[in-house]
Amino acid sequence: MLKSFQPTWQIRSITKITPSQWKKEGIQTILTDLDNTLVSWKEPLPTQELKDWVHYLQSEGIQIIIISNNNKERVQLVAQELGVDYISRALKPLPTGILKAIHRYHLNKEEVVMVGDQLMTDIQAARLAGVRSILVQPLVNTDSKATKFNRLMENKVKQKLQAANLWHWEDQL
Repeated sequence: MLKSFQPTWQIRSITKITPSQWKKEGIQTILTDLDNTLVSWKEPLPTQELKDWVHYLQSEGIQIIIISNNNKERVQLVAQELGVDYISRALKPLPTGILKAIHRYHLNKEEVVMVGDQLMTDIQAARLAGVRSILVQPLVNTDSKATKFNRLMENKVKQKLQAANLWHWEDQL
């Protein structure tokens, strides 16, 4: 059971990964969660640092698609600011949104990674979809009401992963 929640990698921040690191792993497309992964759940717009990082990745041939459980208006606003595509109401932890992106954009699963801040939604959805995953630390230590229950459950899973020596943060791939 623990394996369904174990990410392929754990990186402290999505913006710490360079295109050469992604390419070394054969990754051409980043599917990424929105809230607390790219932007704080309380912030309506991305930072300039994030915009610069996204544009840098795009200039290096890395495609980015936001896969979020949030509503269309919220996701679309950030996606437009970043110049990326998106899928809202993704239904994570079901693989629905990830599989929709793979089909819509004709992606090869071996060249895709799902990045997110939650084991119970992002990482489990990636596992169910058959793609690699990266867990990042949440941008802020607070969560929306909808996420608080997941975080309680996630803490129990983290403890089990730590006990099994399957939990460690890295600064790069």
